[in-house]
Amino acid sequence: MGEIYAKRGAAVRLVYLAGALAWWVLSGFGMLGRRTTIVLCYHAVRDGQHERFERQMRSISDRCVARVGDETSGGLGLPRVALTSDDAFECLNRNARPLLESLGIEVGVYAVTGNPGDTPRWDIASDHPEASERTMTEAELREADASPAFRIGSHTVSHPRLAELDESAIRAELTESKRRLDELLARGVDELALPHGSVDERVLKIAGECGYRTVYLLGAAASASSGAGAVPRCSMSPDVWPIEFFLTTRGAYGWLPAFRGLVRRVIGGGGAPAARTQGATA
Repeated sequence: MGEIYAKRGAAVRLVYLAGALAWWVLSGFGMLGRRTTIVLCYHAVRDGQHERFERQMRSISDRCVARVGDETSGGLGLPRVALTSDDAFECLNRNARPLLESLGIEVGVYAVTGNPGDTPRWDIASDHPEASERTMTEAELREADASPAFRIGSHTVSHPRLAELDESAIRAELTESKRRLDELLARGVDELALPHGSVDERVLKIAGECGYRTVYLLGAAASASSGAGAVPRCSMSPDVWPIEFFLTTRGAYGWLPAFRGLVRRVIGGGGAPAARTQGATA
């Protein structure tokens, strides 16, 4: 995300950018990854961001798919792109939905079922740009799910770091969120996006047992976890540099999770990856 990137500093972004440019060239300008799908993870599209978001969407509209594994005939042989958005902020209805409907793009939107129609009550800094954004109410979630632009899924009940919980608490978060959404939307919900990118093998195992067929990872978490239905994503925002968006949607940041994992091992950091890291996939 743009504001998260900024906290890393321009020097770090430029180092990542140089690595991405090198990877892009070595991969035949993205052609070697043309059979893959890059999954982007947005959060809010706030007032004032919609024009930048529109430019991003129009640049990839010919190769967007709803889910990993879907086919598309467009894109000039470039990687397919799938879109997701965590937290189900209401501003998506104003600043993203009309455009997405007009372009025929579908986005998976993942709701925190214990926080409907309110500002975030989960672990978020008070000065974070999204701290004052309201999430969708239950009525708005039903309306959004009926739109061809949105597909509602689970983002747990309370947005915890799941890998830090015991197994009974993990199961409660995943089971109750799915139950509420199944009832609210009158259909079976089988997609889960992991809050904070927090994951371990227990989380993936329990998610499968709870009935989730697709589990979306985030950022560096993707390099440490795998499993049936586990899908890595790249953090994204309307505010990123255009060159960062261009390279991310061509798979040029594919080296970054492994690089970060190596750095953590070398310096002995270990532990769970930070949430919402820049342009990372696996």
